[in-house]
Amino acid sequence: MGELEEKKTVAGQDSGLPTLDMPQLDNMTAIQEMPPQPVEDVAESVPIAPETEPLHPQKKKERLIALAVALILGAVGGVTWFVIANSEAGGEQEEVLSEDDADKDGDSDKEPEFEPEPKPELKIVELSLDNEIVQTLFSEFNPITGSATGGTAFYAQALHNNLSRKKIMEIAFFNLTSSTCVGDYEIGLVNGETWKVTECYSGAEMRQEIKRLFGLDYTFTKDDMLPQICPHGYDEQNDEFHTTTIGCGGWFPAHVQRELYKAEKDEKRIYLYEMAVYVSPGGGAGCDGTFCRLGDNGLWSIVIDGLSSESIPSLISYPGADEIFDKFKWTFVWDGENYVFEALERV
Repeated sequence: MGELEEKKTVAGQDSGLPTLDMPQLDNMTAIQEMPPQPVEDVAESVPIAPETEPLHPQKKKERLIALAVALILGAVGGVTWFVIANSEAGGEQEEVLSEDDADKDGDSDKEPEFEPEPKPELKIVELSLDNEIVQTLFSEFNPITGSATGGTAFYAQALHNNLSRKKIMEIAFFNLTSSTCVGDYEIGLVNGETWKVTECYSGAEMRQEIKRLFGLDYTFTKDDMLPQICPHGYDEQNDEFHTTTIGCGGWFPAHVQRELYKAEKDEKRIYLYEMAVYVSPGGGAGCDGTFCRLGDNGLWSIVIDGLSSESIPSLISYPGADEIFDKFKWTFVWDGENYVFEALERV
């Protein structure tokens, strides 16, 4: 037998599959060559192995270089991203810290919230009822007790924080002492004789008294008239008040009986506590009994039943006084010169 030779082509093309030539025998006629099988049939029966061509050394080097460059660029990109990301995070943190620092330093636009500190309570001490200032403050408001002059209406106005100009002037007026008139005022004829006013009240002293009692600055006009039983008008030229009628006067027994039972003081104010009742012997003047309390309508019209006597020497010592009589708290505040009236309230 001769040597086997590898057949590399089928129909003039490389099939990618190894084929064998039929063996030839010496001194024998060659066997007729078999026709080649179609490539498709061979492909279906035998898997085709992809042909791999060995890389040229130059191409292999180029690919290694490209891979190295890609790795280097990736590493550089990763480092760059890491630096940028940390920089942004650091900036945000710095911004937050800056805002916090600004808030701490008070530089932020947002107003800091402060809780107001509780005001310290003023220390209150009790005063003796014989204290000179206490007695002066209490007695200076005695004009409010007279019914004929309308002084009893003071309580209703003061409780509603609505003291009228005339009421303030009345209280100041009754604390003044008259003096010889500056002007010449004729008030009428009596038995053919002209009567003149001889006693007047200084406008300057009146303003001083209002300032001392109420802390107010008043300016008087010709229309100011003290609405009392003997009316007094104001003369602007001579700055004084003078009576304008003849034959005024009289006695009116109805009045407010008031008694001081406690006094206190703090750093700025003096507080006086009084017990009061309206006394109207025989009734009348708005009170249909002998003793009345102050009603919500501002009148002393609430009759107190069960009181047998026509007078009570002491309200404070009367049995059950706390439940029977009205009690009020007066407040006077220091204005830098005097203790002036500030408020009146029920107790």
